[in-house]
Amino acid sequence: TGAHGWNYSFNILPIIVEHIGYSAYSLSNPQGIALNAFCLTSYISQTMPQDDCLRLLCGTDVCGIRLSRSFSRGLSEPPREDSSTCHLRDVILDMILNNIGLHTESSLNLSLMMLGLNGSKQNCLNVILDLINSSHFILSRKTSSSAS
Repeated sequence: TGAHGWNYSFNILPIIVEHIGYSAYSLSNPQGIALNAFCLTSYISQTMPQDDCLRLLCGTDVCGIRLSRSFSRGLSEPPREDSSTCHLRDVILDMILNNIGLHTESSLNLSLMMLGLNGSKQNCLNVILDLINSSHFILSRKTSSSAS
């Protein structure tokens, strides 16, 4: 129970995480929902200890397979050419790099789960390897800095 007697439930967080891999092509910004879901997830990961964060974001999926799958789908979405806003791919890569060295009480942290070191076949590591294998991703003016 939080302020004013409201009962807070964090059971919705795994559902929000799943929307990171969601694209709504009928909207003017197909990645809008995914970016908003990412922003909430990013805020939670930056304000809570990693172990608590993983428990909240994964819910009953203790291995984090849904989390890994949704981040890999978001990472594999191509950025919009006409958009001047941040790209989902860039912020996901930044999150992986920022969290990779964080120590936790358990053996996994958020980055390791996103990379698929939890056993998930659909993971960010496979998407990253596909990206750096693409000459367009490496040579493009917009993505070459991420590739390096």
